[in-house]
Amino acid sequence: MNPVYAKNDIDMYNYFQNKGVEIFADEIEFDGQAGIATYNKTLQKKGKSVQYRDIKDWIVSVRKA
Repeated sequence: MNPVYAKNDIDMYNYFQNKGVEIFADEIEFDGQAGIATYNKTLQKKGKSVQYRDIKDWIVSVRKA
């Protein structure tokens, strides 16, 4: 559920692209040198437990070292 520990290689790019995730980075940036940051993974409402959004609602970007 947490790709923050995965390398940002082309396999991860293809995985997210195939899942329909919005990727906020160019394919060339997935060079295996840094990590991945994800946004919009959860729906949080006051007084309610955290709910995970569908993976298609996520936003993925490349973390810079």
